[in-house]
Amino acid sequence: MSDFCAENPIEGEGGKEDFPDKDILDFELGTWNMYFDGVVNQYRNGIRILLITPEGSHMPLAIKLNFEATNNMAKYEACIARMEALQELGVKEAKVFGDSTLVIAQMQKLWKVKEEHLKPYQQYLEDLTKTFDKIEYTIIPRAPNQFTDALNTLASRVEIPKGVWT
Repeated sequence: MSDFCAENPIEGEGGKEDFPDKDILDFELGTWNMYFDGVVNQYRNGIRILLITPEGSHMPLAIKLNFEATNNMAKYEACIARMEALQELGVKEAKVFGDSTLVIAQMQKLWKVKEEHLKPYQQYLEDLTKTFDKIEYTIIPRAPNQFTDALNTLASRVEIPKGVWT
């Protein structure tokens, strides 16, 4: 059946195919919520992210950074990792929550980036932001970010064997 349909397309107005259930093809992903945090501690560096779909599904992610980083670099890495994931999913609207006043205030253009090592992070994140229709950055207190804090502790404790790149 699929071979027949592929070989005999139905042409409609403007070269578009006539599809009776066209409403299911024209859907919006809605606004996603993203929580991020990064940390540098005695167990190395880790980032954690929590994505919440418009329907309320939770997608946690913990990543161990395999390089030396400052705490602010880890927070930028966390925000960037999820913005890239949202971009690949085709999400156009997101609300970004983080307990990093520095990252959020710099993305809101309230603070300038003074540290040279953070400028590439901020620029890349700004470029990523331009690919979305709507992004809202919000600073949250550390307490509501406890779930991502737990994920980060987990990520930072994972041992990466020598010679393995992740």
